[in-house]
Amino acid sequence: MANKNPSFQTIGTILALAISVIALLTSIYEVNIMNSQQRAMVWPHLKVYQNYSSEGFRIKGSNYGTGPAIVKSVEVTIDGEPVKDINDFLDSMVPGRTMGYDVIGVGDLNSSVFKPEEDRDLLYLPWNEETHALVDQLYKVNLVVCYESVLGDSWYFDLKDGETREGKFESRLEFDN
Repeated sequence: MANKNPSFQTIGTILALAISVIALLTSIYEVNIMNSQQRAMVWPHLKVYQNYSSEGFRIKGSNYGTGPAIVKSVEVTIDGEPVKDINDFLDSMVPGRTMGYDVIGVGDLNSSVFKPEEDRDLLYLPWNEETHALVDQLYKVNLVVCYESVLGDSWYFDLKDGETREGKFESRLEFDN
């Protein structure tokens, strides 16, 4: 007749197996926590906004995140139609304009990197009749900027609603500033 009581060896084997499974699950959980911490340490958060002063009008870009924002794609549209560069933008907004690069300040956006806490002018226009006309029509303009972290995670900022969304954005016509 066989002994129906489990032996100490069988109980020890089952306990060792259970402890190993718990240790494996704990290690997987810790790796996920470390991965999340690593991503949080290099998380960029790019915003674009308008700024008005007594001297003029600015469109600024700021990285409020903890890591660099690597700009991958930029699309500027007027009434939903993409424009190719700053001259195309200004010609569309102020037909027959006389202002040129002697008064226009243009900062880098395409293929640039915003350091954490960096605040940069993307466009500066001093006040005059033409810039007042342009500002009155800004409701027609949208800007979408796609950027990545150093780990390759992607987001895009949409000026129309001021929201940042996770994912990639492919421009229909890359804006070249």
